[in-house]
Amino acid sequence: MLVERGTRIRLHPSARLALGGRLFLGGCAPQGDPFGERVIATRRTTVFLGAGATLVTGGDVFCKSGVQLSIAQDAEVRIGAGSMINRDSELLCTTSVTIGADTMISWRVSIMDNDGHIVRRAGEWSGLCAPIVIGDRVLVGGDVRIHKGVTIGDGAVVAAGSLVNRDVPAGALVAGSPAKVVGEVEEWI
Repeated sequence: MLVERGTRIRLHPSARLALGGRLFLGGCAPQGDPFGERVIATRRTTVFLGAGATLVTGGDVFCKSGVQLSIAQDAEVRIGAGSMINRDSELLCTTSVTIGADTMISWRVSIMDNDGHIVRRAGEWSGLCAPIVIGDRVLVGGDVRIHKGVTIGDGAVVAAGSLVNRDVPAGALVAGSPAKVVGEVEEWI
């Protein structure tokens, strides 16, 4: 694990880190990173794992400066090899979030498998949690919100500013709030 100075890490004694490669936290990055340390984040990188929480990586994973990873009690986050979560993004997990290999999450993206609150309507409680699955080689643009219960298929692209609150098919280009399929993607760089 390579950690940028100022990064906050809080692991419960029963939390589990299963790193299948290097985990880069903050601005530290291998030589050749075109952005390196030149871009300034607006907050510190923070990693929190509650009691019984698990973080699993399948290889080298990059979490840039200002990323917030919060994994609640007994929740699990899996991130595939070669994936990156860019500056000032947040991943808030209370059940399960899976990010496939070679997936790129852009700036200021919010990934939440919960609503952050529970609401009672007509005597019923709602707003609970549901797992999120983001496939392999997915590109998520800046300022995107990914909500609970969503699956984003392999090779999909989510346009900047989108709100993803329903499943995205593999290879689809989605945009808007709420996000809708606006095209297909063969490949992205």
